[in-house]
Parts: sequence; structure tokens; C-alpha cells
Amino acid sequence: MTRPEDSRDRAAESVGPELVRALLCKLRDANLHLPHLATGGASSVSIAGCLSPDAPADRAIGYLLRWPDGTEEVLSIAPSNDSLSLAVCDRAGRPLGTARSIVLVSDGEGGLLSRDCRARIDPSAAGPRELERFFRRLVRGVLGKDAA
Repeated sequence: MTRPEDSRDRAAESVGPELVRALLCKLRDANLHLPHLATGGASSVSIAGCLSPDAPADRAIGYLLRWPDGTEEVLSIAPSNDSLSLAVCDRAGRPLGTARSIVLVSDGEGGLLSRDCRARIDPSAAGPRELERFFRRLVRGVLGKDAA
């Protein structure tokens, strides 16, 4: 009798840079606008769209962050082999802290899984709602109170 594959074994499969770039393209093209995103505790931020709609898939994209006090910063999202590198930067692109690497692994069904952000997405099949949900989890993972 054959034992079914353990989902944790399947999720441990690494992904190629092509799948990571496909996800980055989807996030760029979605040009998400989120008026209020809770980041933990009483803190929140607004996402005011993609600042780099024409960026090539192998380069970083930026999303405008607006804080309740009016401060504007940029969330830089760059592909890096099997991960996304996320950093909060000033409007000139200078990092304001340490970049965070979000490792992506295969979910065993053609999609990507981020254990750090507890998020899953299939870049080839994701619609606007799935992209928004994944993006929310990415932002919370980087800006939230539990972010390291």
C-alpha cells in the first residue's frame, strides 16, 4: 500500500526564479490600492498603488505606503532566486531599515507558499482577490508587530 505524500514534504520543494518573477509581474500589474491595512496593534497603513508599472520582471517594484500621519514611504519588492526581498525605503529609494527575505516554496500543486507570512498563491491562476489577500499578508509580515 502506498502512503500519500505528506503535504509538508511537497511544500519543501524549492521554486525557480521564473515562478517568483511571474508573481512579481502579477503584483506589479495588479496596481493594488488598499485604503486601510492593519499592520498590528493600533498601527495601520494605506497602500496607494504601484510606483513602477513598467518595471521589468527581474527588477524591484515599489508600492507607495501612506501612514496615518501623512508620511509616505515605498515598499520595495525584488525577486531573489526563490524568494522576495522586501524593504521599506524613503521616496528616493534609500532603505530605512533591513530588508526582509520572504522565502517561497512550492505548495506541490503549482503554487507558491510563504511560511513566514502564512500565505499561498498560484501566480498563473490568481485573480484580483487572491493577489490582494497574498499582498496583505506580505505587507503585514514585513510591517506587522511580529516582523523580525
